[in-house]
Amino acid sequence: MWGDKMPMYHINKNGVPSVCKAKPGNCPYGGQDGNENHFSNIEDAQKAADNRHEKEFNLLPNNQLNLSPNASQKIEKQIIVLKGKIDPDKFVSPTGNMGNNKPGSGGIWSSTVDESGESGWTKWSRKTMFYRRQKGKVTWDIAEVNISPEANVLTIDNAEDYEKIIEKYKEPDDKYGDEIRYSVTSTGPNELLDFDRLKKDYDGIRITDKGLKENEEAFRHWSCESTLWFNLDHFENIEYKEKAYKEKNISSF
Repeated sequence: MWGDKMPMYHINKNGVPSVCKAKPGNCPYGGQDGNENHFSNIEDAQKAADNRHEKEFNLLPNNQLNLSPNASQKIEKQIIVLKGKIDPDKFVSPTGNMGNNKPGSGGIWSSTVDESGESGWTKWSRKTMFYRRQKGKVTWDIAEVNISPEANVLTIDNAEDYEKIIEKYKEPDDKYGDEIRYSVTSTGPNELLDFDRLKKDYDGIRITDKGLKENEEAFRHWSCESTLWFNLDHFENIEYKEKAYKEKNISSF
């Protein structure tokens, strides 16, 4: 704190905003003249810290939930399994919760491209014969999408991450009254995500493979590492690979 003036803030050695207690010009975090890199309020200091973390470590801005480090990594190239093409004019933002931590309607799903060029979703689709057709083949298309670095995706990487997220974004127990929403299963997690609130703060929500394993009951119907997108604002360079996957000889199944 500088004399009798209002407290000034800097970003300490741990990358966290804190009150500066050094005399003017003597702060080790103050830049060349000791007075730079100081802020008159904690909000500006936090923004500067977020920008620094984003540039140096490829991390998302601080979401104030104090999630694990892996939950702060920016999202990479995605694969979407679909029929046809993505139509922004027909996109509907997700709403509601079916009772299994999937929205009642809307949104679009993707999965991260791995080293083999596939994703958890393409592997799951092949295994389960997703989009099975009637002529003895499993045929489905994919779109590869680059995600803008500005995308703000909430990621769940472990049990602790989900505990912090559900504490803030838990759906009110009385939101739907006595309406039964278990359209996929008769059982579901006791606490549900409120997608109507989440989409106001984020562009999407993602769960990693580790996050799935540690939150199996809450996300048993997500099937694989996935991102549920609340909008298409950060989709870039969509590349379609029509009829990319064809599985023959499935008559024995």
